[in-house]
Amino acid sequence: MKRWLLTHKHRDLAEQFQAQAKAIGGDPPSTRKLKPRVQELEESLARLRAEQAERQALLECYAHVINELSIDYEQVKAERDTLLGNVRPLAGCDPSDGWPLPVDGWPGSGSASKAVAGPRVFRRSLPHPETRRR
Repeated sequence: MKRWLLTHKHRDLAEQFQAQAKAIGGDPPSTRKLKPRVQELEESLARLRAEQAERQALLECYAHVINELSIDYEQVKAERDTLLGNVRPLAGCDPSDGWPLPVDGWPGSGSASKAVAGPRVFRRSLPHPETRRR
């Protein structure tokens, strides 16, 4: 039914509707049943938005930390590469050899009969073949 028909020609229907609305006291029963569910969903939405904001802040913090660490890592790599340019191999050390052996051999192996003063110099920093786990 068109609005103008209801309000102008059928004034009795308009008055009846207004009386029913006043008797109900606000919201119709179907709306009253849904209001608690709407309230529950709005609270849930607010909670989820707060959690999302928390996660977003944490994500931004992680991104900042990762960025800082990557910058530090690049600086350390550059410093390492600069320092490696100053490294010279020790006499008697060939990294392409097999097991790491001291330049003068292992004690008691017969490869070196003289005692060496000072710290022992190893070709590579791998464990001795007799002491490694099997």
